Amino acid sequence: MKLITEQTKTQQVVEYLKNAIRHGKIKPGERLESIRTLAQRLDVGRQVVLSAFNYLEAEKILRKQAGSGTFARHSSLSNVGKLNIAFCARISSLAWFYNRNLFFGCAAKAEELGVNLTIAPGDANINPGVWCVEHGIDGLLITGQVTDTVVKRLNSCAIPYLILGSYKLKKTTNILAPPPFKGACITKAFEKSVKRPGVILGDKRFYANQKILDELKKIAKTHGIAIEEKYLYCSPSEDGYEGMKKLMKLDNPPDLLIISGRAFPGAARYIFETGIKRPIIVSPLNDDQDPIYPELIDFPLETGVSATTLGASGIELIIDFIKTGKLTTTNHLRRNQND
Repeated sequence: MKLITEQTKTQQVVEYLKNAIRHGKIKPGERLESIRTLAQRLDVGRQVVLSAFNYLEAEKILRKQAGSGTFARHSSLSNVGKLNIAFCARISSLAWFYNRNLFFGCAAKAEELGVNLTIAPGDANINPGVWCVEHGIDGLLITGQVTDTVVKRLNSCAIPYLILGSYKLKKTTNILAPPPFKGACITKAFEKSVKRPGVILGDKRFYANQKILDELKKIAKTHGIAIEEKYLYCSPSEDGYEGMKKLMKLDNPPDLLIISGRAFPGAARYIFETGIKRPIIVSPLNDDQDPIYPELIDFPLETGVSATTLGASGIELIIDFIKTGKLTTTNHLRRNQND
């Protein structure tokens, strides 16, 4: 797994002060150190501390009193108790295979560690960071359609957050990603004299789907095969059934299909209902929560780590982030995904 992170100095001061209030080091009504003193102690510029104070005042966590200083308010942060963590599947559904198992991993680990887990809305018009601030959430785990615009909004909110999954983003952000997709299983599948490879995947805008398509085309090219566009069925609403129906009714149907975990159950249903001679199937083996028709998978698609494991790791990391104000560094720590 890969962890990528960097915060601005202002955001780090914001999180430092939030954690101090959250854990009782700064009590409600208590006057904070002066800007000069705090800047010297944290080794940052005065403008950085002033910006952090202004942000926390806007959040109604601090209040300024002319001639007296800056004080901590009675806020949700000062309520000692369980941490509140939100899970957001942005512009996607919790019913989807990957999101569902990712959430299962988060929920199981949250229960084990004694933290509250809340489902945040994933609507396109809602800023998940602002929603978390408004609802007293301490940290956010987010997956689904996460763009550079979303990252910019999250960074401006100074809420501890962690993106779960594979993404290619330009902005500096915090990502817990599975190991890179290598495609060894596709290479093995091509040993079966494949002539017409195809896919049934979700939205092409998802980086994980792009990687699968790129790897398939690269491997096919080494075998002298140029994949026809009609064999590449990608749809944001794909459940597998319609994709199989369309592809298997072609005059020369595909003899190899890479099928996403979300689409696999529908594809399997089509195979059983029609009794067709099926193509070679490459698809992720389902997590323990979903042992559906593994006998139909000829070559398991390597995901490197299960969604449940990724979710559980995400909970542990976001808790540490909330408590310390920084993400635990590992050998896979990067400042951005292009490093």
